[in-house]
Amino acid sequence: MIHLARHNEQPSPYSCVNKGYVIGLSNLLAIYNDSLENAIVINNYVCNINYQLYNSNVHNSFETLISFTGNCADQSNVLVELARIANLPARDVSGNKKIGSGSQEWGQILIDNIWICVDGDCKFLVGF
Repeated sequence: MIHLARHNEQPSPYSCVNKGYVIGLSNLLAIYNDSLENAIVINNYVCNINYQLYNSNVHNSFETLISFTGNCADQSNVLVELARIANLPARDVSGNKKIGSGSQEWGQILIDNIWICVDGDCKFLVGF
């Protein structure tokens, strides 16, 4: 179980260096007229990024996409950036694990006034 620690609706300090690449990718993924469909497609893409365990952010969004490797913070930053480019309100969220140690970071996308949790580790969407 994860306890909510913070919400970040501001641009990430690790935002993409190469915006053109990420804008193009977002435009390729978010092709539907339905916000939920676009959120699902973006989440499915980010879920395929290979997970690598390390502390904090190591890669910016562009580096994470090019290497297709990143930890939960890197994956969350990519997801939030792709969603925002697709005009989906999105934010980073982090929390501490109740069982075990360490923290987890995931993204949330606002769909019909419901924040949908999107986490590359979980490979599914959860709304609350």
